[in-house]
Amino acid sequence: MASFILASDSSAFRASDTLVLEVDPRLADKTALFAWFANRLKFPEHFGSNWDAFDESLRDLSWIDQRKVVLFHRDLPLASNPKDQLTYLDVLASAVQDWQSDASHELVVVMDPSLAIRLGVAGRG
Repeated sequence: MASFILASDSSAFRASDTLVLEVDPRLADKTALFAWFANRLKFPEHFGSNWDAFDESLRDLSWIDQRKVVLFHRDLPLASNPKDQLTYLDVLASAVQDWQSDASHELVVVMDPSLAIRLGVAGRG
């Protein structure tokens, strides 16, 4: 997934105008995933807790004060549900691409290099 950056440490992404979140890999299902993101990224109260609402929220983030949002993954959530995990990765990749044309915010998704083979990005970085 070319939309993701490979790095083993999140400290390189920390800056005054950057919100860095380390995504909890223990999030076992999409309900837990949506709740975790809604809490950490302070999604609007009307957040619908489904993939479409998650996608829309990641593409907005207008309520976030910092210009850059970094989602750092040491491992992937949703390990017990490959279909949901793939949907999660697709939503992230799409949201990153969407933000590349918007100067008001930037969404960056960082994956530990150990995930490269699972993501199909071996040899890139």
